Amino acid sequence: MFEKLGLKTLFKLLRGIGAHKLSYYTGLFGFSIVEASIVILIPIIIKIMMDAVLNKDMAILRQGIALAVLEAVIASSLFIVLIYLFWSAVNRIAADIKIKMMHRVLNLTVAYFEKQHSGDIISRITNDINNLYGAATLDSPSSIFTPFKTCALSYVNSTSLISII
Repeated sequence: MFEKLGLKTLFKLLRGIGAHKLSYYTGLFGFSIVEASIVILIPIIIKIMMDAVLNKDMAILRQGIALAVLEAVIASSLFIVLIYLFWSAVNRIAADIKIKMMHRVLNLTVAYFEKQHSGDIISRITNDINNLYGAATLDSPSSIFTPFKTCALSYVNSTSLISII
């Protein structure tokens, strides 16, 4: 994706975030952290509960269940807010870009439109907006923490789940 757009275009896009910077980055990083916490905490909670079952300790089992419910409630609440922040910022950024593009198209000369086919102009605008939209979303807000989650999962799997088996 970045090779197709080029770094210059990507930096222009990042400068274009402007007024939506706070909600964009809060949603992006917040969502990624919430998703990473789920991936990290669920195997730990499962290990605690499995150890409690193996040791026949109902108090620890209740604590594990309470921890799982607490994680689900907090993560789902934060998830809704952060996803709303992220996507509303992305949609506002896309709207700003569309408005700037339309101003630019409306200021072109009649000679430009006589030389170009209308389908080519519409196709180019649509493709440019879709490419910028994909760059703004990074194709997924969780892509930032994917390497971190992979390392965390491999650590949790190697230390806790293998010891149960």
